[in-house]
Amino acid sequence: MKRSPKHRAWTTAPRPKTILRTLALAAGLIIFYPLSPDRQVSAQNSQRIVAIVNDEIISGFDLSSRLDLVILSSQLPKTPQVRKRISSQVLRRLIDDKLRLQEARRLKITVGEAEFDAAVRSIEKNNRMKSGGMIELLKRNNIDRIAFSTQIEATIAWQKIIRRQVRGRVNISDETIDDAISRMKDNKGKPEYLISEIFIPFETGKPVDQTKKLAERLYQQIAEGANFDALARTFSQSATAAAGGNLGWIRKDQLDPELSEVVVKMKRGSVSKPIHGPDGFYVLVLRNQRISEGLPQPNIIVDLQQVFLALPKGAPKEIAASQMELARTVANSAESCRDMEKLGKELGATRSGKLNGIKLSNLPPNIRATVADLKVGESSEPIKTGGGIVVLMTCGRKGDLADAQVRTQVEFMLLEQRAKLIARRLLRDLRRAAFVDIRQ
Repeated sequence: MKRSPKHRAWTTAPRPKTILRTLALAAGLIIFYPLSPDRQVSAQNSQRIVAIVNDEIISGFDLSSRLDLVILSSQLPKTPQVRKRISSQVLRRLIDDKLRLQEARRLKITVGEAEFDAAVRSIEKNNRMKSGGMIELLKRNNIDRIAFSTQIEATIAWQKIIRRQVRGRVNISDETIDDAISRMKDNKGKPEYLISEIFIPFETGKPVDQTKKLAERLYQQIAEGANFDALARTFSQSATAAAGGNLGWIRKDQLDPELSEVVVKMKRGSVSKPIHGPDGFYVLVLRNQRISEGLPQPNIIVDLQQVFLALPKGAPKEIAASQMELARTVANSAESCRDMEKLGKELGATRSGKLNGIKLSNLPPNIRATVADLKVGESSEPIKTGGGIVVLMTCGRKGDLADAQVRTQVEFMLLEQRAKLIARRLLRDLRRAAFVDIRQ
Protein backbone atom coordinates (compact mmCIF):
# COMPACT_ATOMS: atom_id res chain seq x y z
CA MET A 1 0.00 0.00 0.00
CA LYS A 2 1.21 3.49 -0.84
CA ARG A 3 2.23 5.35 2.29
CA SER A 4 1.88 9.04 2.94
CA PRO A 5 4.85 11.23 4.04
CA LYS A 6 3.54 11.00 7.59
CA HIS A 7 3.63 7.20 7.46
CA ARG A 8 7.26 7.40 6.37
CA ALA A 9 7.97 9.58 9.40
CA TRP A 10 6.66 6.74 11.56
CA THR A 11 8.63 4.09 9.68
CA THR A 12 11.80 5.91 8.69
CA ALA A 13 14.35 3.62 7.03
CA PRO A 14 18.05 4.36 6.30
CA ARG A 15 19.09 5.41 2.81
CA PRO A 16 20.65 2.78 0.48
CA LYS A 17 24.23 4.06 1.03
CA THR A 18 23.67 3.97 4.78
CA ILE A 19 22.38 0.41 4.49
CA LEU A 20 25.51 -0.63 2.58
CA ARG A 21 27.76 0.99 5.18
CA THR A 22 25.76 -0.66 7.94
CA LEU A 23 26.04 -4.07 6.29
CA ALA A 24 29.76 -3.62 5.75
CA LEU A 25 30.27 -2.62 9.34
CA ALA A 26 28.13 -5.52 10.50
CA ALA A 27 30.26 -7.90 8.45
CA GLY A 28 33.40 -6.55 10.06
CA LEU A 29 31.93 -6.97 13.50
CA ILE A 30 31.06 -10.55 12.76
CA ILE A 31 34.65 -11.24 11.75
CA PHE A 32 36.32 -9.57 14.69
CA TYR A 33 33.64 -9.73 17.41
CA PRO A 34 31.50 -12.84 17.08
CA LEU A 35 28.02 -12.61 18.62
CA SER A 36 27.34 -14.51 21.81
CA PRO A 37 25.24 -17.69 21.41
CA ASP A 38 22.15 -16.01 22.98
CA ARG A 39 22.36 -13.02 20.64
CA GLN A 40 22.94 -15.30 17.64
CA VAL A 41 19.74 -17.15 18.51
CA SER A 42 17.88 -13.84 18.89
CA ALA A 43 19.11 -12.58 15.52
CA GLN A 44 18.19 -15.85 13.84
CA ASN A 45 14.71 -15.75 15.35
CA SER A 46 14.20 -12.18 14.09
CA GLN A 47 15.25 -13.06 10.54
CA ARG A 48 13.42 -16.36 10.20
CA ILE A 49 10.16 -16.59 8.26
CA VAL A 50 7.21 -17.46 10.50
CA ALA A 51 4.52 -17.27 7.80
CA ILE A 52 3.97 -16.61 4.10
CA VAL A 53 0.72 -14.89 3.13
CA ASN A 54 0.22 -15.20 -0.62
CA ASP A 55 3.55 -13.73 -1.83
CA GLU A 56 4.49 -11.78 1.31
CA ILE A 57 6.40 -12.92 4.38
CA ILE A 58 5.93 -12.33 8.08
CA SER A 59 9.28 -12.45 9.86
CA GLY A 60 10.17 -13.36 13.39
CA PHE A 61 10.91 -9.68 13.93
CA ASP A 62 7.38 -8.73 12.76
CA LEU A 63 5.85 -11.22 15.17
CA SER A 64 8.09 -10.20 18.07
CA SER A 65 7.29 -6.51 17.53
CA ARG A 66 3.54 -7.15 17.43
CA LEU A 67 3.82 -9.28 20.57
CA ASP A 68 5.52 -6.35 22.33
CA LEU A 69 2.70 -4.04 21.24
CA VAL A 70 -0.05 -6.46 22.31
CA ILE A 71 1.51 -7.09 25.72
CA LEU A 72 1.83 -3.35 26.32
CA SER A 73 -1.70 -2.42 25.20
CA SER A 74 -3.36 -5.39 26.89
CA GLN A 75 -1.47 -4.93 30.16
CA LEU A 76 -0.28 -8.53 30.12
CA PRO A 77 2.75 -9.71 32.12
CA LYS A 78 6.03 -9.38 30.22
CA THR A 79 7.06 -13.00 30.60
CA PRO A 80 8.30 -15.64 28.11
CA GLN A 81 5.35 -17.82 29.15
CA VAL A 82 2.83 -15.16 28.12
CA ARG A 83 4.62 -14.51 24.82
CA LYS A 84 4.56 -18.22 24.00
CA ARG A 85 0.90 -18.56 25.03
CA ILE A 86 -0.40 -15.72 22.85
CA SER A 87 2.05 -16.10 19.96
CA SER A 88 -0.26 -18.12 17.70
CA GLN A 89 -3.21 -15.73 18.22
CA VAL A 90 -1.04 -12.69 17.50
CA LEU A 91 0.32 -14.36 14.36
CA ARG A 92 -3.26 -15.02 13.25
CA ARG A 93 -4.01 -11.30 13.57
CA LEU A 94 -0.81 -10.42 11.66
CA ILE A 95 -1.93 -12.73 8.85
CA ASP A 96 -5.37 -11.10 8.78
CA ASP A 97 -3.77 -7.65 8.62
CA LYS A 98 -1.66 -8.81 5.66
CA LEU A 99 -4.83 -10.01 3.92
CA ARG A 100 -6.59 -6.71 4.63
CA LEU A 101 -3.71 -4.63 3.27
CA GLN A 102 -3.37 -6.87 0.20
CA GLU A 103 -7.08 -6.46 -0.52
CA ALA A 104 -6.74 -2.69 -0.11
CA ARG A 105 -3.91 -2.63 -2.66
CA ARG A 106 -5.97 -4.71 -5.07
CA LEU A 107 -8.82 -2.20 -4.76
CA LYS A 108 -6.37 0.75 -4.98
CA ILE A 109 -7.45 1.99 -1.54
CA THR A 110 -4.87 4.08 0.28
CA VAL A 111 -4.63 5.54 3.78
CA GLY A 112 -3.98 9.26 3.77
CA GLU A 113 -1.92 11.32 6.16
CA ALA A 114 -4.98 13.02 7.68
CA GLU A 115 -6.69 9.66 8.30
CA PHE A 116 -3.58 8.22 9.93
CA ASP A 117 -3.09 11.31 12.12
CA ALA A 118 -6.74 11.28 13.19
CA ALA A 119 -6.50 7.63 14.24
CA VAL A 120 -3.37 8.28 16.31
CA ARG A 121 -4.95 11.35 17.94
CA SER A 122 -8.04 9.30 18.78
CA ILE A 123 -5.90 6.65 20.49
CA GLU A 124 -4.03 9.33 22.41
CA LYS A 125 -7.26 11.01 23.46
CA ASN A 126 -8.86 7.73 24.59
CA ASN A 127 -5.77 7.01 26.69
CA ARG A 128 -5.54 10.59 28.02
CA MET A 129 -2.22 11.24 26.34
CA LYS A 130 -0.91 14.55 25.10
CA SER A 131 -0.22 15.02 21.40
CA GLY A 132 2.80 12.91 20.46
CA GLY A 133 2.29 10.71 23.52
CA MET A 134 1.98 7.54 21.42
CA ILE A 135 5.43 7.97 19.89
CA GLU A 136 6.89 8.61 23.34
CA LEU A 137 5.16 5.50 24.75
CA LEU A 138 6.52 3.28 21.97
CA LYS A 139 10.02 4.71 22.37
CA ARG A 140 9.93 4.35 26.16
CA ASN A 141 8.96 0.68 25.87
CA ASN A 142 11.40 -0.02 23.01
CA ILE A 143 8.61 -1.03 20.61
CA ASP A 144 9.14 -0.82 16.85
CA ARG A 145 7.01 1.96 15.34
CA ILE A 146 6.37 -0.05 12.18
CA ALA A 147 4.38 -2.62 14.20
CA PHE A 148 2.06 0.12 15.45
CA SER A 149 1.88 1.92 12.10
CA THR A 150 1.02 -1.26 10.18
CA GLN A 151 -1.74 -2.18 12.59
CA ILE A 152 -3.33 1.30 12.32
CA GLU A 153 -2.97 1.29 8.54
CA ALA A 154 -4.64 -2.13 8.23
CA THR A 155 -7.53 -1.07 10.47
CA ILE A 156 -8.23 2.14 8.52
CA ALA A 157 -7.88 0.41 5.14
CA TRP A 158 -10.29 -2.33 6.21
CA GLN A 159 -12.88 0.23 7.33
CA LYS A 160 -12.64 1.93 3.94
CA ILE A 161 -13.03 -1.41 2.14
CA ILE A 162 -16.17 -2.22 4.13
CA ARG A 163 -17.64 1.26 3.55
CA ARG A 164 -17.14 0.79 -0.19
CA GLN A 165 -18.80 -2.62 -0.04
CA VAL A 166 -21.76 -1.22 1.90
CA ARG A 167 -22.23 1.69 -0.53
CA GLY A 168 -22.08 -0.59 -3.53
CA ARG A 169 -24.17 -3.51 -2.29
CA VAL A 170 -26.53 -2.42 0.48
CA ASN A 171 -29.78 -0.59 -0.06
CA ILE A 172 -32.03 -0.06 2.97
CA SER A 173 -35.63 0.09 1.74
CA ASP A 174 -38.37 2.26 3.25
CA GLU A 175 -40.17 -0.92 4.32
CA THR A 176 -37.08 -2.11 6.23
CA ILE A 177 -36.82 1.25 8.02
CA ASP A 178 -40.56 1.14 8.84
CA ASP A 179 -40.17 -2.35 10.33
CA ALA A 180 -37.19 -1.23 12.44
CA ILE A 181 -39.08 1.82 13.75
CA SER A 182 -42.07 -0.37 14.60
CA ARG A 183 -39.85 -2.81 16.54
CA MET A 184 -38.26 0.08 18.46
CA LYS A 185 -41.66 1.39 19.47
CA ASP A 186 -42.77 -2.08 20.53
CA ASN A 187 -39.61 -2.57 22.61
CA LYS A 188 -39.96 0.65 24.58
CA GLY A 189 -39.75 -0.16 28.29
CA LYS A 190 -37.82 -3.43 27.79
CA PRO A 191 -34.29 -4.03 29.17
CA GLU A 192 -31.27 -3.17 27.01
CA TYR A 193 -27.69 -4.20 27.63
CA LEU A 194 -24.44 -2.40 26.76
CA ILE A 195 -22.14 -5.27 25.80
CA SER A 196 -18.61 -5.75 24.49
CA GLU A 197 -17.49 -9.02 22.93
CA ILE A 198 -14.47 -11.08 22.04
CA PHE A 199 -15.43 -13.54 19.30
CA ILE A 200 -13.28 -16.56 18.40
CA PRO A 201 -14.80 -18.40 15.41
CA PHE A 202 -14.66 -22.09 14.66
CA GLU A 203 -12.14 -22.84 11.91
CA THR A 204 -12.55 -25.54 9.29
CA GLY A 205 -10.25 -28.47 10.01
CA LYS A 206 -9.50 -27.40 13.57
CA PRO A 207 -11.04 -29.11 16.62
CA VAL A 208 -13.64 -27.17 18.60
CA ASP A 209 -11.59 -27.75 21.77
CA GLN A 210 -8.71 -25.74 20.29
CA THR A 211 -10.99 -22.73 19.77
CA LYS A 212 -12.40 -23.16 23.25
CA LYS A 213 -8.92 -23.24 24.83
CA LEU A 214 -8.05 -19.94 23.15
CA ALA A 215 -11.24 -18.34 24.48
CA GLU A 216 -10.51 -19.73 27.95
CA ARG A 217 -6.97 -18.30 27.88
CA LEU A 218 -8.33 -14.86 26.99
CA TYR A 219 -10.91 -15.10 29.78
CA GLN A 220 -8.16 -16.00 32.23
CA GLN A 221 -6.03 -13.07 31.10
CA ILE A 222 -8.98 -10.69 31.65
CA ALA A 223 -9.55 -12.18 35.10
CA GLU A 224 -5.87 -11.47 35.86
CA GLY A 225 -6.26 -7.81 34.92
CA ALA A 226 -5.64 -7.65 31.17
CA ASN A 227 -7.43 -4.86 29.29
CA PHE A 228 -10.62 -6.24 27.67
CA ASP A 229 -10.77 -3.61 24.89
CA ALA A 230 -7.15 -4.19 23.91
CA LEU A 231 -7.60 -7.98 23.84
CA ALA A 232 -10.73 -7.54 21.71
CA ARG A 233 -8.82 -5.38 19.20
CA THR A 234 -6.06 -7.97 18.97
CA PHE A 235 -7.83 -11.32 19.13
CA SER A 236 -11.55 -10.88 18.36
CA GLN A 237 -12.58 -11.93 14.86
CA SER A 238 -15.76 -9.84 14.90
CA ALA A 239 -16.23 -6.56 13.01
CA THR A 240 -16.53 -4.94 16.45
CA ALA A 241 -12.82 -5.62 17.13
CA ALA A 242 -11.79 -2.18 15.84
CA ALA A 243 -14.05 -0.60 18.48
CA GLY A 244 -12.68 -2.73 21.32
CA GLY A 245 -15.49 -5.26 20.92
CA ASN A 246 -18.25 -2.71 21.60
CA LEU A 247 -21.62 -4.06 20.44
CA GLY A 248 -23.55 -1.02 21.68
CA TRP A 249 -26.97 -1.18 23.32
CA ILE A 250 -28.84 -4.36 22.41
CA ARG A 251 -31.87 -6.32 23.61
CA LYS A 252 -31.80 -10.00 24.46
CA ASP A 253 -33.89 -10.86 21.38
CA GLN A 254 -31.07 -9.46 19.21
CA LEU A 255 -28.65 -12.05 20.57
CA ASP A 256 -28.40 -15.76 19.86
CA PRO A 257 -30.30 -17.73 22.54
CA GLU A 258 -27.03 -19.16 23.92
CA LEU A 259 -25.75 -15.63 24.55
CA SER A 260 -28.96 -13.99 25.77
CA GLU A 261 -29.43 -16.73 28.37
CA VAL A 262 -26.10 -15.70 29.93
CA VAL A 263 -26.42 -11.92 29.49
CA VAL A 264 -29.71 -11.57 31.40
CA LYS A 265 -28.04 -13.16 34.46
CA MET A 266 -24.87 -11.06 34.37
CA LYS A 267 -24.13 -8.22 36.78
CA ARG A 268 -22.89 -4.84 35.60
CA GLY A 269 -19.12 -4.94 35.02
CA SER A 270 -18.91 -8.74 35.02
CA VAL A 271 -17.21 -10.87 32.36
CA SER A 272 -18.71 -14.13 31.10
CA LYS A 273 -16.83 -17.38 30.80
CA PRO A 274 -16.49 -18.51 27.14
CA ILE A 275 -19.96 -19.14 25.66
CA HIS A 276 -20.41 -21.79 22.95
CA GLY A 277 -22.31 -19.96 20.20
CA PRO A 278 -23.51 -21.20 16.81
CA ASP A 279 -20.35 -20.00 15.00
CA GLY A 280 -17.68 -19.85 17.69
CA PHE A 281 -16.93 -18.92 21.30
CA TYR A 282 -17.81 -15.57 22.85
CA VAL A 283 -16.44 -13.77 25.92
CA LEU A 284 -18.77 -10.94 26.93
CA VAL A 285 -18.58 -8.04 29.37
CA LEU A 286 -21.74 -6.27 30.54
CA ARG A 287 -20.88 -2.56 30.64
CA ASN A 288 -24.29 -1.23 31.64
CA GLN A 289 -28.01 -1.88 31.60
CA ARG A 290 -31.05 0.34 31.01
CA ILE A 291 -34.70 0.38 30.03
CA SER A 292 -35.28 1.04 26.33
CA GLU A 293 -36.71 4.43 25.42
CA GLY A 294 -37.83 3.21 22.02
CA LEU A 295 -36.84 5.41 19.07
CA PRO A 296 -33.48 7.22 19.04
CA GLN A 297 -33.63 9.99 21.63
CA PRO A 298 -32.65 13.50 20.54
CA ASN A 299 -31.05 16.05 22.87
CA ILE A 300 -34.36 17.45 24.08
CA ILE A 301 -34.21 20.48 26.39
CA VAL A 302 -37.30 21.41 28.39
CA ASP A 303 -38.48 24.28 30.57
CA LEU A 304 -40.63 23.00 33.44
CA GLN A 305 -42.84 24.43 36.15
CA GLN A 306 -43.30 22.26 39.21
CA VAL A 307 -45.47 22.17 42.28
CA PHE A 308 -43.81 20.14 45.01
CA LEU A 309 -45.87 18.92 47.97
CA ALA A 310 -43.74 17.76 50.88
CA LEU A 311 -44.45 14.34 52.37
CA PRO A 312 -42.22 13.31 55.27
CA LYS A 313 -40.88 9.77 55.30
CA GLY A 314 -43.14 7.48 57.31
CA ALA A 315 -46.10 9.89 57.12
CA PRO A 316 -49.48 8.33 58.09
CA LYS A 317 -51.51 6.89 55.23
CA GLU A 318 -54.23 9.51 55.73
CA ILE A 319 -51.77 12.39 55.22
CA ALA A 320 -50.19 10.67 52.21
CA ALA A 321 -53.62 10.14 50.64
CA SER A 322 -54.58 13.75 51.33
CA GLN A 323 -51.43 15.11 49.70
CA MET A 324 -51.90 12.84 46.68
CA GLU A 325 -55.47 14.12 46.27
CA LEU A 326 -54.26 17.71 46.50
CA ALA A 327 -51.63 16.97 43.83
CA ARG A 328 -54.33 15.58 41.52
CA THR A 329 -56.35 18.77 42.02
CA VAL A 330 -53.32 20.87 41.02
CA ALA A 331 -52.75 18.75 37.91
CA ASN A 332 -56.38 18.97 36.81
CA SER A 333 -56.92 22.66 37.51
CA ALA A 334 -53.73 24.24 36.07
CA GLU A 335 -54.07 25.22 32.42
CA SER A 336 -50.79 27.08 32.01
CA CYS A 337 -47.36 27.44 33.59
CA ARG A 338 -48.56 30.73 35.12
CA ASP A 339 -51.41 28.83 36.80
CA MET A 340 -48.90 26.30 38.15
CA GLU A 341 -46.72 29.08 39.53
CA LYS A 342 -49.72 30.75 41.19
CA LEU A 343 -50.93 27.48 42.75
CA GLY A 344 -47.49 26.76 44.15
CA LYS A 345 -47.41 30.13 45.89
CA GLU A 346 -50.98 29.78 47.22
CA LEU A 347 -50.16 26.37 48.71
CA GLY A 348 -46.94 27.67 50.29
CA ALA A 349 -45.01 24.90 48.52
CA THR A 350 -41.52 26.34 48.96
CA ARG A 351 -39.80 23.85 46.66
CA SER A 352 -42.11 24.72 43.78
CA GLY A 353 -40.91 26.89 40.91
CA LYS A 354 -39.31 26.99 37.47
CA LEU A 355 -36.76 24.55 36.07
CA ASN A 356 -35.39 26.05 32.85
CA GLY A 357 -33.04 24.54 30.28
CA ILE A 358 -33.17 21.01 31.65
CA LYS A 359 -31.79 18.19 29.48
CA LEU A 360 -34.38 15.45 29.29
CA SER A 361 -31.61 12.85 29.45
CA ASN A 362 -30.44 14.24 32.83
CA LEU A 363 -33.78 13.72 34.57
CA PRO A 364 -34.36 10.66 36.80
CA PRO A 365 -35.79 7.75 34.76
CA ASN A 366 -39.32 7.90 36.25
CA ILE A 367 -39.61 11.67 35.70
CA ARG A 368 -37.94 11.49 32.26
CA ALA A 369 -40.46 8.89 31.10
CA THR A 370 -43.34 11.16 32.14
CA VAL A 371 -41.95 14.44 30.76
CA ALA A 372 -40.93 12.85 27.44
CA ASP A 373 -44.60 12.50 26.43
CA LEU A 374 -45.84 15.84 27.78
CA LYS A 375 -46.89 18.53 25.30
CA VAL A 376 -46.24 22.19 26.06
CA GLY A 377 -48.89 23.43 28.52
CA GLU A 378 -49.80 19.89 29.62
CA SER A 379 -49.45 18.88 33.26
CA SER A 380 -48.31 15.49 34.48
CA GLU A 381 -49.97 13.04 36.78
CA PRO A 382 -48.64 13.29 40.38
CA ILE A 383 -45.21 11.63 40.71
CA LYS A 384 -43.88 10.29 44.00
CA THR A 385 -40.28 11.36 44.59
CA GLY A 386 -37.89 11.42 47.53
CA GLY A 387 -39.53 13.52 50.22
CA GLY A 388 -42.79 14.35 48.48
CA ILE A 389 -45.09 14.44 45.47
CA VAL A 390 -44.44 16.56 42.38
CA VAL A 391 -46.66 17.78 39.54
CA LEU A 392 -44.86 19.02 36.43
CA MET A 393 -45.90 21.07 33.42
CA THR A 394 -43.87 21.59 30.25
CA CYS A 395 -43.52 25.31 29.51
CA GLY A 396 -41.08 25.03 26.61
CA ARG A 397 -39.43 22.30 24.58
CA LYS A 398 -36.78 22.18 21.86
CA GLY A 399 -34.59 19.63 20.15
CA ASP A 400 -37.26 17.14 19.04
CA LEU A 401 -36.29 15.20 15.95
CA ALA A 402 -38.39 15.52 12.84
CA ASP A 403 -39.69 12.34 11.21
CA ALA A 404 -37.04 12.52 8.51
CA GLN A 405 -34.25 12.78 11.09
CA VAL A 406 -35.52 9.70 12.93
CA ARG A 407 -35.60 7.72 9.69
CA THR A 408 -32.05 8.84 8.83
CA GLN A 409 -30.78 7.68 12.23
CA VAL A 410 -32.52 4.32 11.91
CA GLU A 411 -31.15 3.85 8.38
CA PHE A 412 -27.62 4.56 9.61
CA MET A 413 -28.05 2.01 12.41
CA LEU A 414 -29.23 -0.63 9.91
CA LEU A 415 -26.27 0.13 7.62
CA GLU A 416 -23.87 -0.43 10.53
CA GLN A 417 -25.45 -3.81 11.23
CA ARG A 418 -25.09 -4.83 7.58
CA ALA A 419 -21.48 -3.59 7.56
CA LYS A 420 -20.59 -5.94 10.43
CA LEU A 421 -21.98 -8.92 8.50
CA ILE A 422 -20.16 -7.92 5.31
CA ALA A 423 -16.86 -7.50 7.20
CA ARG A 424 -17.10 -10.96 8.73
CA ARG A 425 -17.98 -12.63 5.42
CA LEU A 426 -15.32 -10.79 3.43
CA LEU A 427 -12.52 -11.70 5.86
CA ARG A 428 -13.70 -15.31 5.81
CA ASP A 429 -13.58 -15.31 1.99
CA LEU A 430 -10.09 -13.73 1.94
CA ARG A 431 -8.82 -16.42 4.30
CA ARG A 432 -10.29 -19.20 2.20
CA ALA A 433 -8.81 -17.84 -1.04
CA ALA A 434 -5.35 -17.08 0.38
CA PHE A 435 -2.21 -19.18 0.33
CA VAL A 436 -1.00 -19.16 3.93
CA ASP A 437 2.04 -21.16 4.99
CA ILE A 438 2.66 -21.00 8.75
CA ARG A 439 6.18 -22.09 9.69
CA GLN A 440 6.16 -21.36 13.42
